[in-house]
Amino acid sequence: MALLLLLAASLAIFALYRLIIHPFFLSPIAAVPAVHPLAKITSLYMLWTRFWDNENDVVFAAHQKYGEVVKLSPHELSVNCVDDGIKTVYGKNFDRHSFYRVYEDCGRENLSSSLDAYSHTIRKKRITHVYSKSSIHSSPAMTGLVNRIVRHQFLSLVAGCAKSQQPFDTMEVLSALALDMVLGYTFGLKHGTDFMNDHGEHAKCIGRIHTGRPYPMMFWLHEFPEMVDLLERLGLWPKERYKSLEALHVFCLDMCQRAETALAQVTQDTAPEDFPTVYQQFKRSLEKEGLSSIPSIEKFSRLSGHGTITCSPQQLEIAAEVGDQIHASDETLSITLTYAIWELSRNSDMQQRLRQECQALGPSVRANSEEALPVANVVDELPLLHAVIMETLRVHPVVAGGQARVTPHGKVSKLGQFENIPGGCRVQSYARFLHHNPDVFPDPLAWYPERWLPSAGTKQSSGVDEKMRWFWAFILRCTDRA
Repeated sequence: MALLLLLAASLAIFALYRLIIHPFFLSPIAAVPAVHPLAKITSLYMLWTRFWDNENDVVFAAHQKYGEVVKLSPHELSVNCVDDGIKTVYGKNFDRHSFYRVYEDCGRENLSSSLDAYSHTIRKKRITHVYSKSSIHSSPAMTGLVNRIVRHQFLSLVAGCAKSQQPFDTMEVLSALALDMVLGYTFGLKHGTDFMNDHGEHAKCIGRIHTGRPYPMMFWLHEFPEMVDLLERLGLWPKERYKSLEALHVFCLDMCQRAETALAQVTQDTAPEDFPTVYQQFKRSLEKEGLSSIPSIEKFSRLSGHGTITCSPQQLEIAAEVGDQIHASDETLSITLTYAIWELSRNSDMQQRLRQECQALGPSVRANSEEALPVANVVDELPLLHAVIMETLRVHPVVAGGQARVTPHGKVSKLGQFENIPGGCRVQSYARFLHHNPDVFPDPLAWYPERWLPSAGTKQSSGVDEKMRWFWAFILRCTDRA
């Protein structure tokens, strides 16, 4: 009996220490205000909030009440500031949280799913050159793609629908446009996709993406990836997700095979837009890393008509990155452009002003023109167009939720006013919250492109430099990559 009493007393003391004394008084982050009292002692409150898709509203309200840094669970923080905030978390190579594992493709890590800062940096360097602003502006391949896809397909479709007064699904068309551009730049126009003309194939591709990573399941895929992996291995998780991802991976590997053939057949007469620009850059980078180009990997596909697929380590690595880029193109560029068009449709004055600015470039911008469109660096200098894009990204960030990182192990960090944040804490910021700072963006819920113009009037109370400090560049880079 005495032994049982001693055991019960020990458990009570242990529970008191773990649930009250340590989180409220001894924890290095005990002083950080919590989003809810339960958040000081358990992660269940935030898991419940995320399960019901209320995370953004709950965390934003906590920041409005408590300030720059709030605690979401005993080992999780949200940071809503620039200095000692996003500049630290995203500028000092914090590792990424396992939250991102869901974005693996072809059984390989890619740019989105790599967790440690070093490997993420290596992957980013592989294609930084071809996706840099200067390369895009000077690329003959991109110029050719713009004229053949945007000029002769997209603008022709829009002009035809306007003339016949037939509606079209804006986001669907913009998704097809984004994928054709990105995959054309990667594999060459002849070996990429033709979704602008083949709506059935586009629908299949989008279906693979959305079935492979269905929104209703993303909570489980983000928060419990190991459990999902186990259930999939045991056959207790629906097979539709696996089959859709496998179909997407086979699709990417097929394009890699075609691009490999295209590189071997390049001649002086090959049009720049038909050259697999990004694929070649991937190959050069992977060769420097020592990855073989000899087909030596057999991937068995259970999809009918495919069987065993033989590919090189290089191709498998590239296919994983391409799967990531397909996902990014569909869920960043097309969403941003759809929001921009939606906002312009509600603001006829801004629509007219933007039309006049673009028409000032000359007759080549008209939908019925056969001339080449203006070069990218000229279009990039249009101030109102720039303002429209920036304001759309501010009001409608393509990634509105938290972007989870992990504080470095073996050292302490300073976040906001709080020092000595220990290693191993999940920490994140939200573009939506940063973009809604009324001190930097007056009337933050309003879509007001003029705030980005140097000549903005009374609504601009903060200089452009301050706006750019609070405009989360991660979102812009994600859209640029797409």
